Amino acid sequence: EQARPVNVLHDNVAQALRAELRSKVDAYTFEAVERWTDSTAKAIGCYPEAIYMVALLECGLDPFRVRDDRVAAGWLQFTRTGLQRHGVALERLINACNRKDVHFVMSLSHAYLIARRRQAKRPLNTAIDVYLAVFAPSKIGQEGTAVIYEGFNNPAYYMNAGLDGWRLSASGIIYRSRKDGRITIEELYLCMMRKVALCAKKWEK
Repeated sequence: EQARPVNVLHDNVAQALRAELRSKVDAYTFEAVERWTDSTAKAIGCYPEAIYMVALLECGLDPFRVRDDRVAAGWLQFTRTGLQRHGVALERLINACNRKDVHFVMSLSHAYLIARRRQAKRPLNTAIDVYLAVFAPSKIGQEGTAVIYEGFNNPAYYMNAGLDGWRLSASGIIYRSRKDGRITIEELYLCMMRKVALCAKKWEK
């Protein structure tokens, strides 16, 4: 489905992101996720909505989501590699998701993003900054044409091939084009903005 980019700071978008979260979890979890997200946003220098946008694309705003192939889990869809420097086994995170241990899941995401902010030596002001911190920290601050992953036979590429091929038309429509085996920062951004736009449309009054 095609979509137009939306103003991510518009009240309707913020409300839609929280409505989507609320539809996935109980009241206790919703309040805990809000508190953790507000705390993380202040610590890394962004609006809470930037984190919600990333989580929308990563886990559909379900903090306890575990991929069917069990290679990623949680609010930021941590992989085994992403967890290594935090000394946490992927199996432990998966168990926490199964138990719906919101504080374990969110505290891990909080610590991870703060570490990436320190590594970047700059605030993570925007949603794309936050997403790059999760997806490819070495690319934070680079131009939209920068390639993140490439190569149809590259595992890092084909696990994320759904991000390849997103374009913005002259009339301002985000649409899917042919995959070229290269995922750029701009494609990452456009894919995220499409998800946000569709979420906003879903919850519009």
